Amino acid sequence: YQARLTERGHGRADPRKFPATSPNLAPGMVSILFGLGGPCTSVGAGYAAPFEALLVALELLQGGHAEHMLVIVADHRGAAVDRLLECANAPPPAHGALAIRLSAQRQEGTTPSLLPLRADILARLSGNSGSSWPDPSQVGPGSPATAQPGWPTLSAWLKDQGLQGS
Repeated sequence: YQARLTERGHGRADPRKFPATSPNLAPGMVSILFGLGGPCTSVGAGYAAPFEALLVALELLQGGHAEHMLVIVADHRGAAVDRLLECANAPPPAHGALAIRLSAQRQEGTTPSLLPLRADILARLSGNSGSSWPDPSQVGPGSPATAQPGWPTLSAWLKDQGLQGS
């Protein structure tokens, strides 16, 4: 985007390629592709985004805005993202995705409810320092943490809670 902006000027910039103009494009496309209705949004709380997405889904379910929610946590890495994270001295997330289907009504024989875990989810959004960006020494390869930031962190947390299905 920046290269094209410099080359063509501000009046000829493509708004669809500007990172902050269409944050809901991906969730909207998923909704259309799978014929889903109801609330559709994108979140971005840094490394805490997987837990922010989970919290938003829980709030929408509790508020009666949806019967089911599909939470998709995806981390797409490329050269530009890796350079940005390197400049910020931030550990890179794993490239990949995780999808979770949540239901407003608990059905017999299913995994436990996430509602009792809401306080833990909120704590993970702010962390100890109030920042969603972790200390680089605490995440990533060679660190004391067990998972890379991003979707693997959520996957590990769900497994620890006995909530990860197949």
